[in-house]
Amino acid sequence: MSRGDTGRAILFLRKFPLTPTLAYVALGADNFHAVAKLAAEGLQDAFLHPLPDSGRRLKRVYEQYRSQQLVKEFLGVLGPTAGRLPANVFRAVIDLFERPQRYRTATDLAAQSGVTPRHLHRTFEAVRLGTPRKLMMAAKVLRAYAYLREPHSSVEEVTHKLGYEAVRVFRNHTDQIFGCSPTALRLEDNRAEVMRNLLEWFHKPIIRKLCLDVAQVDRRPDAGAVAPTRGQVSGKPSFTSTELARGNPGRTDHAGLARGYRTKDSGKRAVTARERVRIHPTSGQYP
Repeated sequence: MSRGDTGRAILFLRKFPLTPTLAYVALGADNFHAVAKLAAEGLQDAFLHPLPDSGRRLKRVYEQYRSQQLVKEFLGVLGPTAGRLPANVFRAVIDLFERPQRYRTATDLAAQSGVTPRHLHRTFEAVRLGTPRKLMMAAKVLRAYAYLREPHSSVEEVTHKLGYEAVRVFRNHTDQIFGCSPTALRLEDNRAEVMRNLLEWFHKPIIRKLCLDVAQVDRRPDAGAVAPTRGQVSGKPSFTSTELARGNPGRTDHAGLARGYRTKDSGKRAVTARERVRIHPTSGQYP
């Protein structure tokens, strides 16, 4: 790696500090010196040429990077809302996305937060972050997508890795969110489409309780007659919670909100516990 290449790599790492980056270099003193410089700028992994095991380890690390990036993008969208959570709950949410296999139900998330499940639900409602169950499902399917994209991984293996009770539970989650089976999700190589579908599902409100509340208000003695509303079924208005909260029923486009998500990959690099680059060995041709 020449000095010019090293300089351009350093500029890239400084410009995009949140972008996971790895190096693939030949064994040599100059390259080791360059990798050391890049490690100080945030480089996390370096692979030495020639690659062992036909590059399977490199592919695995690459898929892990893709998974981490999806998680960062998803948390980036939720950032302003999740930031209003109490510190103990916020730490539990971060741990949920880092180790989704430890959580099977919302009760596990409440236990990690040190609160009761009822209190956790109320906390989520207070900041309008959906429900703990939906957040848990999102964390699991994001990691599942990365695992499914790994070569030779089976649905059964991914089910076990993520701590699902059974394949049917895993299949139920992917069907609710993406409308497809895990096997079909494996074939989707458009990460932006995966994120868009996940955000659409996550921001879609649960309107059953809201409709009951509206119906109860309409049954007050002084409420008078109520005209049929858009999409009314069995006397229950079908406006979403966001529409009613904004006082603008019928005009909220949740799909547009999901499609319009943005992430910023700039600013100072956050200080992490992993400051040393991982050097992956060669195929063994060198001592």
